[in-house]
Amino acid sequence: MVEITVPGLLDHTFAGILRSQKADFVATTDGGTFIAQHGAARVETTDWPGWPTGLSADDTIIETFVAGAVDVAATSNNEPFVSAWQPIAEWMNITVRSALADVGVQLRADAYITTSFTPTDVLEGIAHLDDDQFVPAESVSMVAIVGEHAGPRVATTALGHPPLRPMAPIMFEAAQRDGFANNETDHCLCAADELVVFPQFGQLHAGPSSAHVANAGPARQLLVMRAPVLS
Repeated sequence: MVEITVPGLLDHTFAGILRSQKADFVATTDGGTFIAQHGAARVETTDWPGWPTGLSADDTIIETFVAGAVDVAATSNNEPFVSAWQPIAEWMNITVRSALADVGVQLRADAYITTSFTPTDVLEGIAHLDDDQFVPAESVSMVAIVGEHAGPRVATTALGHPPLRPMAPIMFEAAQRDGFANNETDHCLCAADELVVFPQFGQLHAGPSSAHVANAGPARQLLVMRAPVLS
């Protein structure tokens, strides 16, 4: 029986996970090597400004913002998308940094915030990792996500892996990735417009496929923030 949970509130316990080093997520036992999967934690929000309206495109549009402790700057001038997304990128930067600080987590450098607009009929829901490089002493880093129509699914049970050498990439088998994409693996299911955080390194996750949000609207917007964390 697959266990599907919802994100718990971001607390000091989950903060400890975010402050981990990559070596903390890789366990070698008599039964083999396993990569820990931690699901996601919810950030309580009361002032989510909502998604900008009136955007349209035939293909996926992706924009990136560099987010410091105060300022958030776009890396392109692709209008109307940059101006439409600037306010929610600023909101995410302030909200995530504040929530992390409340539980003792500090970011080690500037964050990168990615915004995207994808026509619903091309959403694939592919299971993937944001960071697969095993550098043992490196921060696992953090990723924060808000998704329109549906949030991400994030694995919650350790996944087997061939022995993993330092500096090598994590390479889950196709059967593991496909099984996760098909909801055959324990996972945390995040809601639409719910701000969640989880470690970047080694965490198998996926967004919705077209079938998941077929009747939700013609497109899906996504807001993602990534940054290394002080251990």
